[in-house]
Amino acid sequence: MLDDRSYMKSSPLERRPVTVTLLISLVVVYIIQTCLVLYGWDRLPELFGLSLSGIKANRFWQIITFQFLHEAPLPFHLLFNCLGLYFFGR
Repeated sequence: MLDDRSYMKSSPLERRPVTVTLLISLVVVYIIQTCLVLYGWDRLPELFGLSLSGIKANRFWQIITFQFLHEAPLPFHLLFNCLGLYFFGR
């Protein structure tokens, strides 16, 4: 009913919302992290988790990357983070 109005039509160049992009990236990083943990490589928190020793070692990317790490094989942390981001991120 509203699609017949020119200002209500979606443009072909319309991008995906930032919230959806963050949700997709959280799930992809979680899958990669889970695969690495299940195969025995557990250095992700050391390299990408925020710590004082990491900042002293000039790992400044940890200020951003720690937000994407989750408790690897258990999905509850990811689930509740994604739920909160979905509800409050919009």
